[in-house]
Amino acid sequence: MNYKPYSPEWTRYRELKQIIYEYLEDSNTEPYQICQDIQDVLFNWIDEYSSRAEKGKELKEFFK
Repeated sequence: MNYKPYSPEWTRYRELKQIIYEYLEDSNTEPYQICQDIQDVLFNWIDEYSSRAEKGKELKEFFK
C-alpha cells in the first residue's frame, strides 16, 4: 500500500504490519495454525460487536 506518510491510514497499516511480523517471527507455528488464530480473532470480534449491536437495538426499542 502506498499511503501518505504519517496519515491515519499509514499509521494503521504500519501498526498492523508490525504486529503481524512480530507474531510470525516469535512463533514456530505451522501456517494452518496461524490462519486458524487469525480466523479465531476475527470471529471473536464479529461475535462481540454483534452482541453489542443487539444490546443497542434493545435499548433503542426501550426508548421508543
